[in-house]
Amino acid sequence: MKYIGILIHVNRVIVWATLILYATIFLGLCAQIVLGCSQVLTGIVLLYFIKNFSKKNQKRLKFYWGFVITYGILWITDFINFYDDFVIIAMIILPLSIAGYFTFILESIKKEL
Repeated sequence: MKYIGILIHVNRVIVWATLILYATIFLGLCAQIVLGCSQVLTGIVLLYFIKNFSKKNQKRLKFYWGFVITYGILWITDFINFYDDFVIIAMIILPLSIAGYFTFILESIKKEL
């Protein structure tokens, strides 16, 4: 369980770096890819420890995976068209919202432990 503290700290650093790099749109998008990969890997680690969390955090983690899988399926099937008017929502706002929700989950797990 001590590794979760390390994962939370790494997540904070990557989230803040992503937000700062959005001053230059391109670097922010690149950092968002790193953020997404790190959060998915962290989410996989959290699935290993899910029975140690409260029911509320277990439910939150399941919702997170629902959001991630839904967004991934929509992206892979090209349902999210990156050339329409919703490009900012599809490429920036939705992924950052999912990242923000995951950060909230990590912080609530930290308070729980």
